[in-house]
Amino acid sequence: FSHKNNGTNDKQQHVIDYNNLEKTSLIINHAISLLSHIDLLLFNQVGGAYPNITDIDTAPNINQYIHTLNAHAIIPHLFLSLCANKLQNAKIVNMSSPVAWNYKKEGFIGTLVGYCAGKSWATHMIQSLAANRKNNNVYFSIAPGMNYDSAEHKEKYTIWLKNLYEFIMSA
Repeated sequence: FSHKNNGTNDKQQHVIDYNNLEKTSLIINHAISLLSHIDLLLFNQVGGAYPNITDIDTAPNINQYIHTLNAHAIIPHLFLSLCANKLQNAKIVNMSSPVAWNYKKEGFIGTLVGYCAGKSWATHMIQSLAANRKNNNVYFSIAPGMNYDSAEHKEKYTIWLKNLYEFIMSA
C-alpha cells in the first residue's frame, strides 16, 4: 500500500488516498480478502509532516493536520482493525524514527512538529498493542535512522537494509 504509484506495474501495489478513509477501507478490504492470513505487517509511513517550522507562525490548516494524523496513525489503525481476523502469530512492525522522541536531532529542525508527532503517535500506538497482545502477535517499533541524503549513508545503504531485513525477519 502506498500513497503514490511507484511505476513498477506491480498488481499487488495498492495506491491509497490518506484523505479518503472510505475509499481506503474498500481498497484494504479487497486486498486482504484475497489472503488467508497475514504473517508480517510493516508500517513505514512517510506522508504527513504538518506543521513544520514555517507553518508554526501561521493559522493552523486543519486539513493538513488531519492528513498528518491520517498518514501516521489513522490509516495504520484502520488497516489493523480491518485485518485483525487475519493476524495470528504475526509480526506487526512500525518503522519509527529517532525524532519520534529525540528533539535534539541535528538536521531535522524544520520537521520537529508534524513529522515527529506523527511518528511518535504511531510508535505509542504499536507500544500499546504490544502491551495488550492478542493472538500471539508480536508488535514492535524500530527506529533505524537512515539519512538518505548523505553520501556516506548511501554507500552503506545496502548493508543497512540487509541488516534491517534480517532483524525484522528473525524478531
